[in-house]
Amino acid sequence: MATCSCGCEAVIRTSTTRNNPGRPFYACPKKGPRSGFIRWVEETKISPEALMIARLVNGNKILEKENLMLKIGLVCSWFIFLGIIVYKL
Repeated sequence: MATCSCGCEAVIRTSTTRNNPGRPFYACPKKGPRSGFIRWVEETKISPEALMIARLVNGNKILEKENLMLKIGLVCSWFIFLGIIVYKL
């Protein structure tokens, strides 16, 4: 496992850049999701199971964000619908 310069144990994140799509890397957990790069996971030895878990966790976070956006859209559409109904009355 890798550690950050701040002393924290690094977390595994997945790159979403064009140059390195899907490539796992170690990052500082205290810094934002787009910063805190330490090094690529391939540069250290890691079990395939740990790598798969990190990818699944990252995929789950992406799905949770998409789910939240869909819920917000649904609530907004209901407000618009109710506004139209009240306006017509």
